[in-house]
Amino acid sequence: MIKLKHEGVKTIGCIGTICKRKNQGLLLEAFKEVVKAEDAICVFVGEGELVHELMQKANEYGIADRVRFWGYKENSYQFYKYFYCVVLPSLSEGQPITTVECFREKVLFIGSDIPSITELIKHGETGFLFKSNNPASLAGVIKQVLSLTDDESAVIAEKAYDFYSSSFTLNAMLDNYMRLYEALILKGKGLHK
Repeated sequence: MIKLKHEGVKTIGCIGTICKRKNQGLLLEAFKEVVKAEDAICVFVGEGELVHELMQKANEYGIADRVRFWGYKENSYQFYKYFYCVVLPSLSEGQPITTVECFREKVLFIGSDIPSITELIKHGETGFLFKSNNPASLAGVIKQVLSLTDDESAVIAEKAYDFYSSSFTLNAMLDNYMRLYEALILKGKGLHK
């Protein structure tokens, strides 16, 4: 993987349980269009009920040589350094930890435009959004991200990291909770508008 990165091959990562809700089949469908124009590979980190189905689809699409399945990995965040970007094609999520980990590790993030992801991503500023369950939209966004210059991708990664630092570090979260509690106490005493 390190060798591929040095050779200019861009690696698209996808981390999470491989299942219908996470919708990784959509990424494969989009990726078959991406590899026609880009020197890229796609790596899935996780296990689940649909791994074999995705392997079969990669074969059917003629892209099996460009797709890797790494299985479940403890502390999967350690693999972010190998990825140019990470895609989360989910149909539904709570607050996805993958998004926050991408911010922290300064890896570009691409996610479906479901509410829990749009709350975290400003398209083109802290990451990228595509129309949920739309392979053409996802393929277009991946191509856009892979065509960024190093400077452009660095600016977005830094903005995402700044957002992480101000919102998701332990100190930032404690400060935010304290402000919330203080506002609720003042409101309860009738001192807050």
